[in-house]
Order: sequence, then structure tokens, then C-alpha cells
Amino acid sequence: YVIESKLGEGGMGAVFKARHKLLGSYVAIKVVHPQLADKKDVTERFLREARAALEFLHPNAIPTRDFGKTREGLLYMTQDFSPGKGLRKLLQEEKRLAPPRALG
Repeated sequence: YVIESKLGEGGMGAVFKARHKLLGSYVAIKVVHPQLADKKDVTERFLREARAALEFLHPNAIPTRDFGKTREGLLYMTQDFSPGKGLRKLLQEEKRLAPPRALG
């Protein structure tokens, strides 16, 4: 993958937009902060989350495609990239969604 931009960051790690080197497709890569990746409890929690995300399939959810650990010890998870807005951002801008849209 080639990292193109940082999409966000939280307490556990950061999310980047990346392009697959061979396929040219875009993904979002969630990477656990390196200083946390060495902690056993963090690793176990991340792997549980990754396994659950791989099994969760829903038409309104972005699929998780892969997860693993790099040679350098970084924990990562990839999902299809969606250029849309997150629900939090959408609600900040619009304050309230019409019921049919919210139910969708």
C-alpha cells in the first residue's frame, strides 16, 4: 500500500487513505499507535475487533478486508475506502436527519 493522506486519529491509532500498489484500489488503513502495539492487552483487543469486523457483513457497512502485523510490529486493518462523510460530521452539519433518511 502507498499511504496518500491521514484521515483521522484517536487514542488507539490513526486511519490513513492508501492505494493498493498492484490493484490501484483505495482502502482505509487503521494502524495502532506503535507504542501501544507492544502491549498484549491492546493486541488482543485489536485482533478481536478485526476478527469481528471481518465477519460482520451488512449492505450499509463498509467491509473490512484484511488485518495483520507488519514486520516492524505495526498492527493494521484495511477497509474499503468510502469518500463520504461520517455520521458524526453529517450530524454536526445538518443537526438532524429526516426520519426516512435516518432509518435508511
